[in-house]
Amino acid sequence: MSVPIHVHADGPLLRLTLARREALSVDVQVLAALDEALARAAGDASVRVIEFRGEGGSLAAGVDLLHAARGSTLEARRFARLGQDLARRIETLGKPVVAVLDDDVLGAGLELALACPLRIASERCRLGLPDIALGVLPGFGGIQRLARLLGRAAALELCLVADHVDATRAHALGLLQQVVPVGQLDAAAAALGARLARIPDHAVRAVLAVALGDAEPDEVGLHRERDLFAVALRTPAVRSRTAALLDPDAPLLQEQWQ
Repeated sequence: MSVPIHVHADGPLLRLTLARREALSVDVQVLAALDEALARAAGDASVRVIEFRGEGGSLAAGVDLLHAARGSTLEARRFARLGQDLARRIETLGKPVVAVLDDDVLGAGLELALACPLRIASERCRLGLPDIALGVLPGFGGIQRLARLLGRAAALELCLVADHVDATRAHALGLLQQVVPVGQLDAAAAALGARLARIPDHAVRAVLAVALGDAEPDEVGLHRERDLFAVALRTPAVRSRTAALLDPDAPLLQEQWQ
């Protein structure tokens, strides 16, 4: 069985890296491993900063729709709830979680990155929520976080048009706090982590609590999101699109990811 994440401690820095798995998809195994690692980090006083990245630079291409579409509506709701709860844990950990992004950050990968208080990327990074082109919607609370972060108009554009946004525009929109040249991301992330680790714990917790105080999710909205995510997975249109993902030469796949 492949390892879903790699965990590496480097002094006060804990690095969580999503393993490069088939299709870079986020499934129950990935969500559970991340949740367990973050729970341990929350109770470990030696961990001051958490770095969240994907192996090879890509932070997931979305949820495992091939598996989710085969399950029941109840299973789909539970899966969405796992993702929502994980994103909320990241947001309320009380320690700075830095998303380090060096390539495509799409779908569920972007939803989890949006829950991180800080996001730093290289110039080649592209971000997007292409879910709607497959007939589903982001299910981990990403729509709500985008609306809070960017405003409703920009959030609707990203969710409905499903275009990829390059790092320069993402920085201008406020999706990214820092963009660095290709090849300098690791050094920049290390410098940021070291700087954050020098700040007293109580001050970091206080700033995060105040700054993210209005980030409390709309539970009614999250419940609706889970329901709509689960219902969408059961439609014939979504089943045909997810089946097309198995064939790399399928016209739908080429159109979607070109």
